[in-house]
Amino acid sequence: MGSASGEGNAHEASNRARSTRGKIIRRVLLKIGIGLLAHEAIEELDDLLDDISEAARDAIEDAGEGTTS
Repeated sequence: MGSASGEGNAHEASNRARSTRGKIIRRVLLKIGIGLLAHEAIEELDDLLDDISEAARDAIEDAGEGTTS
């Protein structure tokens, strides 16, 4: 009986280790995913700021042309 109990405990320990390992892997993948999303969001914001800057330059040029006429 002692060996059956020992095997049961070993099996439970193995299941707990597998579960813990799975949780760690899910957390790491989640953090990687969040990092990728943040990187994409930063790129989108950078593009948006470029568009805003270009529009502002165009507006300033247009305003300058209007005053010289």
